Amino acid sequence: MNGYVNGHFLLSFMVVLYLLTIKYLLLSSRCITHIDEGGTVPGRRRQGGFGNRYGRRITKFLEPCLLLLLHGGESHGYELLENLVRFGFGENPPDSSTVYRILRSLENRNFVTSRWAEGDSGPARRMYTLSSEGDRYLIVWVQDLEETDRILHYFFSEYRNHMKQHHNNSGILPDI
Repeated sequence: MNGYVNGHFLLSFMVVLYLLTIKYLLLSSRCITHIDEGGTVPGRRRQGGFGNRYGRRITKFLEPCLLLLLHGGESHGYELLENLVRFGFGENPPDSSTVYRILRSLENRNFVTSRWAEGDSGPARRMYTLSSEGDRYLIVWVQDLEETDRILHYFFSEYRNHMKQHHNNSGILPDI
């Protein structure tokens, strides 16, 4: 019985930790604070509820993605937006206004600098460059994401073990 209680406590602890991590990663600039029972974020179009893997945004995760893209060199906003597909945003790309809002925030915090550049054709473009402070901030992001990844792996392992024990051969064990 004591092993069951300790295991139950560990699972509960991991679930709380996972939920806090998800809340941290999923809070968008629109201050999303909850998802209703149907899987809909208030004020947004329903996109398949909890069954749709791409129905939720990971807006905060755009920040390290943009920093890493800029680590490769100077770039303009549209090019950055197109390259976010490398981070899994191909099926559900972020809104361009969100990307520009994050770039402006990064610039206001001195992690990114920008300048206007005249193009051969078309209007001038704002070119973004990673600052040395932004390079250090990217390192902090990577360390935080590695720790989050480690914790999430534990959570998924516990989840699978729990579901195997409590739903043995019931056919409701989802693939992760």
